[in-house]
Amino acid sequence: ASGTPVVASGLGALDELIEDGVNGLRFVPGDAVGLVSCIEGALRRRKFAEMRSGARACYQQNYTAERNYDILMQIYSAATRPDKPL
Repeated sequence: ASGTPVVASGLGALDELIEDGVNGLRFVPGDAVGLVSCIEGALRRRKFAEMRSGARACYQQNYTAERNYDILMQIYSAATRPDKPL
């Protein structure tokens, strides 16, 4: 929410949530050298500063209270209409 880019391994849900180079950076799970390289490269290129706006935009588009409310209402609507399966 604050526009902080995330550095995470490309594992599980994190792999889906992070768009590499846009709202954060991904590295191969278990690759400590890759993690260090990823962070050092981003710091050298000042990549984190560029990704701040991408991280904030991702939050605004997908994770605000309003967005979650809309998604929840869609789920409730689908669940209460027996003619349309989830």
